[in-house]
Amino acid sequence: MDTCRADHYSYAGYTRNTTPNVDRLARKGTVFNNAASQANETLYSHASLFTSRYPGDIAPIAGGFYLPDTFYTLAEVLKLYGYATGAFTGGAHVKSAFGLSQGFDVYLDDLDFASIHHSFAAASLWMEEHKSDPFFLFLHGYDCHSPYHKPLFFDGLFAPPNNDFVEHVTRNIMGIERIYRGQFFRNAEITQEVDVDNRKNLSEDFFRTTLPQAEYEGLGGRRLTAEDAADFIAHYDGGLAYADLYIGLLMDRLRTLGVQENTAVVVLADHGENLTDAPWWHHRAALTEGDVHVPLVVYTPFLPASAGRKVDGQVELVDVLPTVLDLAGVPPPAEIAGQSLRPWLEGEKGPERPVAFTMSRSQASVRTADGLLVLNRRPVWTPPDAPAVPEWQWQGFTSQELPAELDVLMQDALVKWLSQRQPAVRASLAPVDPVLERALRDRGYW
Repeated sequence: MDTCRADHYSYAGYTRNTTPNVDRLARKGTVFNNAASQANETLYSHASLFTSRYPGDIAPIAGGFYLPDTFYTLAEVLKLYGYATGAFTGGAHVKSAFGLSQGFDVYLDDLDFASIHHSFAAASLWMEEHKSDPFFLFLHGYDCHSPYHKPLFFDGLFAPPNNDFVEHVTRNIMGIERIYRGQFFRNAEITQEVDVDNRKNLSEDFFRTTLPQAEYEGLGGRRLTAEDAADFIAHYDGGLAYADLYIGLLMDRLRTLGVQENTAVVVLADHGENLTDAPWWHHRAALTEGDVHVPLVVYTPFLPASAGRKVDGQVELVDVLPTVLDLAGVPPPAEIAGQSLRPWLEGEKGPERPVAFTMSRSQASVRTADGLLVLNRRPVWTPPDAPAVPEWQWQGFTSQELPAELDVLMQDALVKWLSQRQPAVRASLAPVDPVLERALRDRGYW
């Protein structure tokens, strides 16, 4: 469920009934309340998810990132052990051109930034074809991703769509991304940079320089009211509910095919979304709890002790690959970063992490049970008469103060972790067709 932040799922205590179908799985399965993503962008996060490697060990975190064929993916390993493998995606940053299709017999990526609505029908037919075989299905869609405009009645599910300004921005391909410090910068110039493959990317300077300068120069448009912000969030929640609809249809399909009782279902998001958590909305601009903290629900009907279990220990998305392989009775590849969470699913105490790490193009973070310490690897522009944004920023969950001794320990842990990242040697990126390049550029990725 691309771009769906954990705290907006109703099973997690959110005020709206956004995810009734995932809630049912949560009641029957195991909920990991503290799961962290390893990246804040779709491509980096899925490469990490599929390999159980940290993104910085796969390729440089920048434009031109791809998954080399030197890494074993979850699909490749399961295929070796006789599984049929199919992926049905929303395209764009999970296109096969980025190496993510390795190991899949079928890989649907014909549209860009598409909904699970698009991928579900083909996935349903594929499951019927393979219902007598062991199969591994990857189902994906961008329903929570900007722009926050969804079909049918989902736009107005949680608030009437009668705010013309909000309706305009939520329909604009680069609308949400133009919000900074409570203002909508309609005319902010889209700044781009050329990557090592001579492709243009939306520069991090758009978020970290262009928007702060526009605010300083008084170039802002509308200042968001509390009602505006609430309406944007209502639109976002409508996208989450729309994605949840297809989780329900997936479970119905498994029941119809007669395979539900021996099929594990893992529901997760690759990253969350910044809403009012940071000066910027969207997920690329800043690492926050809303961006890093992701849902993780594992439904294993063949393990009765897993039903209704809630795990507060901290885990990471790199733990998904070894967990799925463990459930399939398949050994994991060597040198992975994750640990199998199966003991938790069997009613025992399983692995948990004192700290979790996340990377972005401009930041890195270390997460504990008390908060998130973020390292700004690329500075944020500040006015000449204002103090610079500090290199280290603390986001507390339970308190606003970070004890000095913990500050040092967390800084040391993150610096050491970053120093250990060794990206694989780059090769030429597979050719990307002009349609995909235009779709990514229009959405501010290229």
